[in-house]
Amino acid sequence: MPKKTEFETKAEARVAIAKDVIKWVKTGRLYANKGSYVEYDDEEWLITDQQVKDSADLKTVLSDKKCSVCALGACFVATVDRFNKIGCDDLGIHVHSENLDYGPSGVAGLGDSHLRKYLHKYFSESQLSLIECAFECSPSFSGASASNRLKASDYSESGNKYDEDELLIAIMRNIIKNKGTFKP
Repeated sequence: MPKKTEFETKAEARVAIAKDVIKWVKTGRLYANKGSYVEYDDEEWLITDQQVKDSADLKTVLSDKKCSVCALGACFVATVDRFNKIGCDDLGIHVHSENLDYGPSGVAGLGDSHLRKYLHKYFSESQLSLIECAFECSPSFSGASASNRLKASDYSESGNKYDEDELLIAIMRNIIKNKGTFKP
């Protein structure tokens, strides 16, 4: 008999991920920041060359770190923490951090391609696009129809209704309310 997983469906897993994001934003482990996928708010690298060489477990790397995140970054950190099935080398990160992204602060972090590669296990490309459009208040993220991207980008009334943490929490509550699917 096959081993039963914690969640019967990907939708149930997405609800759990959304709940974790809300919890961590409220406790201050994650703080929402537009234009920032996953960045460690310090002068140190988020992922060191040695951790890449050792194929360090990302749950260990990210544990207890306060991170600046966008909506996808928040989902990524919550997913890694909950499912713990990925090492640094699984994301295609190389020594000397040659393919890490640099955010506005100049601190190396994980970028779009790293996050999407892992999140596709639980989220469709269309859902990732809509979530990011809603958080960034921009229809420029491909992966969903143009009309849905426009609707998602207006989710927070052009970003004026919420601050960034509140907007991220509202998006996650939408996922929970709609049983694992973001519906702008």
